[in-house]
Amino acid sequence: MDVLARKLPMQYRIAGTPLARLMDQAEVLERAIHELINEKRQEKETGKDVLSVLVEAAKIDGIEMNDTFLAAHAVILHAAAFITTASALAWTMYLIAQNPKFAAALHEEIKNNITDWPPTPETVEKLPFLDGLVRESLRLLPPVHHTMRTTTKETELLGVPLQTADRVVISAFMTHRDPAIFKNPTQFDPTRWFEGKPGPFQYIPFSAGPRLCLGYQFAMLEMKLVVIRIMQRFRMNVIPDSIIEADIRLTLRPVNGIPMVVNNPDGAFAASSVRGNINELVQN
Repeated sequence: MDVLARKLPMQYRIAGTPLARLMDQAEVLERAIHELINEKRQEKETGKDVLSVLVEAAKIDGIEMNDTFLAAHAVILHAAAFITTASALAWTMYLIAQNPKFAAALHEEIKNNITDWPPTPETVEKLPFLDGLVRESLRLLPPVHHTMRTTTKETELLGVPLQTADRVVISAFMTHRDPAIFKNPTQFDPTRWFEGKPGPFQYIPFSAGPRLCLGYQFAMLEMKLVVIRIMQRFRMNVIPDSIIEADIRLTLRPVNGIPMVVNNPDGAFAASSVRGNINELVQN
């Protein structure tokens, strides 16, 4: 999958390099978060937002959380709870728009089953096509494309000796494209999920095992609710001849977004011709 390969000179902070720009942006972000922390402390009533909850938690006896820890937690929660879902939803809506047959089936399922808003979680879970479509989107274009694990002792992995503190990269992007696990792995096919599900370590958009993402269930429900509401209100079409480039940064994301036209929900689904590496990554 060298289509996504990038060379990142991360050793030295030299003016004009990607690392220097990244560090400059990180410092601006950190200062902004520290200002927000101070604002939250001065508020008379505790807000319901995540940062307010963190600031309040830092006052509890036995919890050692200075401003540096508060800022770090805020950034991690933002990246894990917002940026990942935003990237996943962008790809999901792109795949729906580019696959008229599946879009029509999803539209019909939602129309026949969702009559009240908001629907209960139990009602959402009874929509097999929606479930398969979201899972298939996360399989092909997982926002958390890779993660790392550090060994706590000497061991061996598939014949490769590992020392204590060695890091092992786990790639959801590559695992999800293993033809031994998923037939026609680059094909977008939500119906593959009707035939049974892979093992917990074969499908890993939220990682797996004891470090499974704590927000897994919430994220799945959130994504499904957003897709339902969009499908009820609109029909989305990708602007023809758009350049759709997937890039690995903090998440696997569309470089310049996905330009779309918003139409009335008339069911006239139609794919558009697009350019970019998305054509190498996904076969519709």
